[in-house]
Amino acid sequence: MATSNDDSDDAIKAIDTLVLIALLICFFPLSILWSGYVFQHVWNWFAPPFTTIRLGYAQAIGVSCLVGLLRGHQYRRDQTTDKPNESKWAMAWTFIMPSVILLVAYLAHASMGH
Repeated sequence: MATSNDDSDDAIKAIDTLVLIALLICFFPLSILWSGYVFQHVWNWFAPPFTTIRLGYAQAIGVSCLVGLLRGHQYRRDQTTDKPNESKWAMAWTFIMPSVILLVAYLAHASMGH
């Protein structure tokens, strides 16, 4: 027989799950937009010596999505031992990696002397 404490724990878990789903619905489109922004800049900084194609923002989002689909899910569940906060780490990862890539690419581009 379930106690009222078990019922309140179940209600809290259900609310946590709903909040997480709502965050994911808002968060991942923002992540896609950020990845497109990063892809556009990195492409336009480094691809011109090899091609005359320069990407606009919408094209970069599309190519970024295509690359993401071809690569599969980028975040590995074994990257953290913080299992209770696993989904938070996964969401943070979708912003952290493009940010690191943009920083490194910017530094490389700046050192090229253009």
